[in-house]
This record gives sequence, structure tokens and C-alpha cells, in this order.
Amino acid sequence: MQSVLREVGIAIGLPFEVLIKHFTASYSASRPALLGAWRFFRNRRQRVADGFCQPIYEAFMDEAVSSGRISAPGYFDEPPLRKAYLQAQWLSDSPMADRSGEMQRTIFPGRHIQPICTCSA
Repeated sequence: MQSVLREVGIAIGLPFEVLIKHFTASYSASRPALLGAWRFFRNRRQRVADGFCQPIYEAFMDEAVSSGRISAPGYFDEPPLRKAYLQAQWLSDSPMADRSGEMQRTIFPGRHIQPICTCSA
């Protein structure tokens, strides 16, 4: 069964550990698998944005400009200007990470800094 799941993971481009949600190593050892999964999810999100979100946005803009709700001079008359109006960047969240630890390693390389807890226990 495990070999079949490995093949499925390879076929869809998802690391085996992420596919079965079972990490046997430390966070540092599992991090490459998580980053690989992040690339997989980012590519999928981009395809959804390009194939679904962008056409809906374009239809919305066409209707809003033609009805006068949005003023966009030259929208229908000049194709390069329309393309500029329709240029959108579809954003999503960033990969799962220990951001405070990464930030500390970036600012203070080679030093481990304990976070300060400001809450009362």
C-alpha cells in the first residue's frame, strides 16, 4: 500500500510525507517536504487564479465599465490600455514556516535567541 501511495505522490507532484500527513523526522528534516508541497499548492492556486478568477474579473470589469459604474477611459477603444486595466496579481498566503525562528536566523546568523513571552501564566 505504501508503494502505491509513493507512486501517487510522484504522479501528482506531492511529497509522500505530506500526502499521508505522517512525518517521522524532525521539523528541520521535514521542512524540504513541506516546501515541496508548498510549490505544489502554489502552482495549483495559480492555475485556479488564471483559469477561474481572472476570467470572472474580466467579465466584471467589462460589465462595470460598460454600465458606467467604473470610469476607465479608453477601456474598450485601446486593447493595450484594456490589458493594463485587467492586469491583476492574485495573491495567496505564504508557506507554513517558523517565521520568528527564520527571522532570527536571518538577522542574527549563528545565534539562537529565545522568544520572550509577554503573557502571564
